[in-house]
Amino acid sequence: ASLLRGVLEARQRFALANTVKGLASGLMAVAPMIGLACGWGLRGIAGVQVIVILASLAAYAWCVQRVLPGLWKQAALDRDALRRVATYAGWVMVISLTATFTAHVDRLFIGARLSMSALGYYSPAFALASKLWLIPQSVFIAALPLFSQLQSVEPAALRGLCDRASKLVAVTVGFIAALLALF
Repeated sequence: ASLLRGVLEARQRFALANTVKGLASGLMAVAPMIGLACGWGLRGIAGVQVIVILASLAAYAWCVQRVLPGLWKQAALDRDALRRVATYAGWVMVISLTATFTAHVDRLFIGARLSMSALGYYSPAFALASKLWLIPQSVFIAALPLFSQLQSVEPAALRGLCDRASKLVAVTVGFIAALLALF
């Protein structure tokens, strides 16, 4: 699903990509509540979430087919490229698991060393501050296709665009972070 979403983003079809992601995220959040209301157990709720994931995969594939009609016919298996992608995906998984662990281990230490009430003050502030990642992520996901295009035709323009995007993110995130620190 991430790969297919990336194809849509590379073609700058953000409305399609975000529609599927928004619907899938909403359904993933609502599925446990629906399951509880229906009296389902953990297996039933997890099963519904698996169905939502598979449906989002199918929706992304359908969107990619609409944006690039001949893509599936042209696709060929390149073992060397597949190995490189699998290696990259493995490292992304390691980084993701490490980031998830480090993002949550601090709460264990705070709860163990201080108190659960201290954790009650820390967790909402941390959650709010961590949402600041949405800003650079959104800017650079939107700019990545243009970055890729400029790399091959106008490297000097790419440097200027990267500088402007980085400054925009730094100023925006910096301002919001300063407000959060102040309050």
